[in-house]
Amino acid sequence: LLFGTLVTSSIGGYVRFESYVRMDSTRKLYKLASTFQLKASIERGNFSGMGIFNLIYDRIGDSSFVVRPIEAYLLYRWRSFDITLGKKILTWGTGTYLSPTDIVNPWDFTYLYSDLEEFREGIETILLDSYRGNSFLELGFIPKMRPNRYPIPETFQTVTMVPGYKTTIHMDANNPFLPENDLKKGEYLVRVGTTLGPIDLMGLYFNGYDRDPDLFVTYKFLPDSMGSVPDTIDIRLSYNRVKAIGLNFSWVVSFYEFHGDFLYFDTKDSEGSDPLVKNPYFFGALGLGRTLFEDRLNLSCDFLLKRVINFREPGIHDFFEEEARRLSFQYDETMPYFAYNLSYTPMSNLWRLNLMGIYDMKAKEQFSILSFDYDWADGVDVRVGAILSGKEGKSPFTQMGKHYGQVMFLEGRFSF
Repeated sequence: LLFGTLVTSSIGGYVRFESYVRMDSTRKLYKLASTFQLKASIERGNFSGMGIFNLIYDRIGDSSFVVRPIEAYLLYRWRSFDITLGKKILTWGTGTYLSPTDIVNPWDFTYLYSDLEEFREGIETILLDSYRGNSFLELGFIPKMRPNRYPIPETFQTVTMVPGYKTTIHMDANNPFLPENDLKKGEYLVRVGTTLGPIDLMGLYFNGYDRDPDLFVTYKFLPDSMGSVPDTIDIRLSYNRVKAIGLNFSWVVSFYEFHGDFLYFDTKDSEGSDPLVKNPYFFGALGLGRTLFEDRLNLSCDFLLKRVINFREPGIHDFFEEEARRLSFQYDETMPYFAYNLSYTPMSNLWRLNLMGIYDMKAKEQFSILSFDYDWADGVDVRVGAILSGKEGKSPFTQMGKHYGQVMFLEGRFSF
């Protein structure tokens, strides 16, 4: 008791040892790391707080020691209202693997993890939630945008645009143009949801910045070129303002769960006239989940379709437009995907097998995580598996495959 008010708190976490190695003749070691996670929570009356922090020491990576805050926020409850302030993971949508409406929380695919959710951390936000019966209304403000991160290397390419003159094309993905840290340029979100018997419904509106990049190109000329042939062409990533409106549902019928997720994403290039800025698009998903053998076997799959509005084919020699299409994942007018998740746990609960992934049906690329978990002892777990991916990088899920190739991993975790 503190000042007459009951205070409850908890501290937990884990120590994890992990290694990731390329599954080819090179056997290149990408990650040999130790992670210490500390998770703490406290509650006093109407106030509560949560913090999750990872301290990572990687013997292979460029940054050998990293402090990674996952979540850190405070929450105040008053009657039918909640106010949340801090860094929090915002997970939207009902998809099996990928939810079209999950557009706010950034992903980071530059580092290897065996769990899909570890590829992201929270975003700084202020949330106001109001509840009434089976319905809720959420208003949110995000003061600082953070983008998705992909393993896009810095590259230099020399081309001859005019006989006698060489031009260097410099792709600098490590120095993007990010929005100014100005509260007037913050991001806004609205969510409404309700439950109608076995059906959960949610609608959303987002006014902020695109998490995926567009391109910004600058030209540098030498005096002797008479201003006609650039000596250097610099390509950098930029992030533009967007608006989005979405709807999703989940419907439980006996042992089955049906779900859908739909999004309209509006960009600054509504006419499709700027080849360096992505077009507006519609992204939808329909899926089905099923449990078998007393919930020991769980199956779920989705069919997803992205349709780019006012799409146009890039020119035959239009390098910049092709690069923009690749980085914005708009390489075609329609792009179908198939997502799946399969998990099995025996009655003994000593081990668990899980396979989840997504397949780009048009590009014929895939990204999947296969894992086998074994409960060695109380608080001691072992995980082995593989991250399998395509190599062309036409989808956000295959950028990692293009950079790392096929990877196998081994983990040992001690929880407390």
